Amino acid sequence: MLGIALVVLVFILVRALAHGSSPRTSTRATNENLIVLRKGLDRRISSQISRDEARRVKYLDGIARNGRGEPLASAEMIG
Repeated sequence: MLGIALVVLVFILVRALAHGSSPRTSTRATNENLIVLRKGLDRRISSQISRDEARRVKYLDGIARNGRGEPLASAEMIG
């Protein structure tokens, strides 16, 4: 009985871990979302841009802005 309970517990923990990390890695570019990759890379996991580059992208034309005129953008790492 204890063995079965441990197997079920491990299964639940692994599923919870997989479920918790999937929204972070399943973000896709749409008309409302933009994912910036370093030139020459085709995978977002291996792409890195500097803070200065992220700041420049944030203020490009076409980036949505809030009521105070601030860009609706954030530089986030997707692992």
